[in-house]
Amino acid sequence: MTTPIVVSYTTFSFMATTLAEIGSIGSSLTSGVAALHASGAQNEINAKIAHRYVLPFTTDIPLLTTLCTAMAIYKILTGRIIIQEEDTWVERCSKDPPMLLDSIAEGKTRLLTSSFDLVDMRTDAAAGGAAFSNNMKYDPTHTELPWTQHIQDPDKIDDLESERDLD
Repeated sequence: MTTPIVVSYTTFSFMATTLAEIGSIGSSLTSGVAALHASGAQNEINAKIAHRYVLPFTTDIPLLTTLCTAMAIYKILTGRIIIQEEDTWVERCSKDPPMLLDSIAEGKTRLLTSSFDLVDMRTDAAAGGAAFSNNMKYDPTHTELPWTQHIQDPDKIDDLESERDLD
C-alpha cells in the first residue's frame, strides 16, 4: 500500500510557472514525479525548522512556498536532466535556498503569513533544545567537581558587581 504524497508548500503548476523550462523536460515529468521532488524539499525544510516552529502550519507561509519551489525545481533539474553548460538558475538554487533555510532554522530570518503576520516561534523545550538564562555567556559556576575546584568566571563577577553598583 502506497501512501499518497502530500505537499503543502508548493504545487506542480507553481513550479512550472516559476520555471517554464520544466515543461520541456518531456512526458516523463508528471505532476506525481514533481510532487515526489517537492515532498523531498518540504521534508528537508520541515526537518530544519521543526525545532523553531510548531508544524504543520495552519496558514500559508509564502517564504516557504518560494523555498520549497526553488528546492524542488533544483532537485528536478539535477535529477532528471544532464546540464550541458553552466546554468545560473541551477547554480543559484544550489546555494541560495540552503543559506536561507539555515537562516530560518537559526532564527535570524522570521517567517510571515500571507497576511504579513509574524509566525510565532516555539517557546517549549524543543525550541533549540536549550534552556535560556541571563547567564549563558558565562562559564558555569557549579560542576560535579569538589567545591574547591568550582570555577568562578571573573567576567560574571564583574558584571554582577556593576549591576549592584559595588565596583
